[in-house]
Amino acid sequence: MNERQISLATPAEHASTAKSPPHGYIPPRDVASNRAMTALILGILSIMCTGFLTGIPAIIMGKMELIKIKAGKSNPAGNGIARAGFVLGIVGTVLTCLIVLTGIALIALAAFMGTSEPAREVARQISLTL
Repeated sequence: MNERQISLATPAEHASTAKSPPHGYIPPRDVASNRAMTALILGILSIMCTGFLTGIPAIIMGKMELIKIKAGKSNPAGNGIARAGFVLGIVGTVLTCLIVLTGIALIALAAFMGTSEPAREVARQISLTL
């Protein structure tokens, strides 16, 4: 039988033949897309202060980005960020709707109580006139 000799390169020999990246080269990072980041920022704003004004765009942009990621047209690193923006947009929009509906109900209740006869009777008893 013939034995073959296999030459293995030592790490020092391999390092001398490997190409080094050019000076100042920064390898690309696996980052989320701008659309995913925008959805997250809009979602946070919808909960903090702007309600459905930024909640609805956060829902739309987050869903569009999730569809692109699923289709393979966008970087999958943005999946969690896009999903968080989508969910925060929904939460901010729902909270805004609940606050608005509660305010309308309170205004309607106050208007109803102010014009009802029992409310007037109570007001007369404590010497208030309507």
